[in-house]
Amino acid sequence: MDCIVVKVRHNGSVINKAVFLALGINIDGHKELLGMWMAENEGAKFWLNVLTELKNRGLQDILIACLAKQRFSGLKGLPDAINSVYPQTHIQLCIIHMLRNSEPYRVCRRLNILRDYSDEKTKLYPRN
Repeated sequence: MDCIVVKVRHNGSVINKAVFLALGINIDGHKELLGMWMAENEGAKFWLNVLTELKNRGLQDILIACLAKQRFSGLKGLPDAINSVYPQTHIQLCIIHMLRNSEPYRVCRRLNILRDYSDEKTKLYPRN
């Protein structure tokens, strides 16, 4: 579940509109576009309606819902909305956002900090 912004002609002028997408990966590993929706605003209630529509159209189960960090923080009720329609769904943070969130804790970065500290200390207190 994500959003793209497209240009749309409206009342004789071109404006940007948000198009919300639901993309799934089937059991064979192929991506399938489940639907596209245009709405004025996005919220947990909107996604609850989308999920209910997908369920009514025959989508039997969602094994993993992969959400961006913004979806977690900006839409507090989104995981609850997903689990209310598909109770067995595992909610997971997008792997790209997981990697970005772990960036400050990388060992290489810490080693570089230690090396810089060691170099500064050696300049102040040279070994004789």
